[in-house]
Amino acid sequence: MFFICAESGIYQCQSAYTPEKHRQNQNQFGCDSERRGNPERKTYRADGGIGFLVWEDVCKHKWRIREYRTQSKVVLIVTAALIVLPAIYFFFFEFGGLPVGKRILASLFQSVTPRTAGFNTVDLTAISDTGLYLMIILMLIGGSPGSTAGGMKTTTIAVLFSSAFSVFRKKDNAELMKRRIDDETVKTASAIFIMYITLFLLGGMAISAIENLPITSCLYETASAVGTVGLTRSEERRVGKECRSRWS
Repeated sequence: MFFICAESGIYQCQSAYTPEKHRQNQNQFGCDSERRGNPERKTYRADGGIGFLVWEDVCKHKWRIREYRTQSKVVLIVTAALIVLPAIYFFFFEFGGLPVGKRILASLFQSVTPRTAGFNTVDLTAISDTGLYLMIILMLIGGSPGSTAGGMKTTTIAVLFSSAFSVFRKKDNAELMKRRIDDETVKTASAIFIMYITLFLLGGMAISAIENLPITSCLYETASAVGTVGLTRSEERRVGKECRSRWS
């Protein structure tokens, strides 16, 4: 369990993948780097992003999911949704030029890595604005408690959604897995959410104003920094040059 999470943490690095690098990898290895790197690294990132407590339940109870902690059940459900739903979008709207096999791998990989290790095997500058905003959301959410990933955490999002549903259904308390969530937990989740969104928006707007760059690119870069992801686009390497030139 420690090896899996530590291995995922090793990949918490920045790696901008451009068409030039893609061609270099093809020439060096004689095959497509997407096919070589995606399955193993995607597994490491997904495993290391669910946390030690979940892995303790998995190792202890195996397939007896009813015996898992409530937190472990919530983490697995939210993690599965955050992998499958974005992957469906990437498959149909972003990677249409790839063969079906590589398309599936690239879609799954790109839905996992924004929440964990920040490694990419496709050209991020070719992704549409909708895809970029989806990746921004994933970077802000991040992984799960006790994992190697950053972000607000999957449990925070689950608590906020359950609180919203309880308001819609006019219930006194939020519930998850038929368990009541105390008000202190809801307040903590709300505070974490407000803190992340505030840092994200203020940071993106400040960079855009100082560097005179498009707001979408700046928000993407800020979300990557706030969520400790490390993803960047090649055009965003200009960020900081204008600021350094002003103060040098």
